[in-house]
Amino acid sequence: MSDERDWPIDPKFLASLRVRLAEYAAYKGVGNRAEDVAQETFVVLWKKYRHVTDTTEVARIAYAICRLKVLEAIRTPRGEALDEELDIADPQRGIEDKLREAERFELLKRAVHALGTRCQQLIKLRLLGRSTKEISSAMDAQPGTIHVWEHRCRKQLIAELQRLTAVASGQAHG
Repeated sequence: MSDERDWPIDPKFLASLRVRLAEYAAYKGVGNRAEDVAQETFVVLWKKYRHVTDTTEVARIAYAICRLKVLEAIRTPRGEALDEELDIADPQRGIEDKLREAERFELLKRAVHALGTRCQQLIKLRLLGRSTKEISSAMDAQPGTIHVWEHRCRKQLIAELQRLTAVASGQAHG
């Protein structure tokens, strides 16, 4: 953005408006993303409505934009909300990191393969992004039963991963 002097509105008013927009966004349920919503609102204001000089009109427009940004934030899963939250692979990673990642992936595949058929199917459906309702329909079970199965499968998966890790470290050191 350019200098605040490019926008002939009192900087104190803008600072106060930003705080109020963040409070509004937090009140509407975006949690710790409220500051981001307020910032995104100001970006739109700056880009499209810099010509508006009446503070009442700026506030009205800002709240309208903020309302839409709040809805967008609520609809967007947390991991996709901001680039800063995304785990972006470092192109300079060493071969050791790539090998460790491949070993962890292979260990996870072996652990899942060691589970029963029902757990494998449940994990596969969950990894495909299916909802509990969709999984219950596919597995012909009640949603509550799916939650119980999922809990048990996670416990079994963790136990199997721990077992395989212990075996792997025993082989590495033995």
